[in-house]
Amino acid sequence: MRLLLQGIVNAAPLAYVFPALCVLKLQNERLLSVKNIPTIVTGVFGLFVAVVGFIMVIVEIANGVTCSHGAEMSYCRDAQDVYANETAAVLGPPPEDATLPTDLIM
Repeated sequence: MRLLLQGIVNAAPLAYVFPALCVLKLQNERLLSVKNIPTIVTGVFGLFVAVVGFIMVIVEIANGVTCSHGAEMSYCRDAQDVYANETAAVLGPPPEDATLPTDLIM
């Protein structure tokens, strides 16, 4: 989830918004001139993509979506192992019939 959120927050502004702002700054035209319409549309599109992507990530987090890509990825298993080791170090070994709450692991 963290990588998805970082990608949405960083990629859209870097690809669409910042270049559009640089072009607008470097041109000696009025902001709302006909020549600037494609640049403004590109920047607005980038903002739209960033906002919609951010909302989608928040909705997925609220719905409890975690490391799930059709199969358990190795970095998800590693996170569960780290969580188990840290818990055992603080609380001692778990009882034999105990299971880890996987919904708390991101």
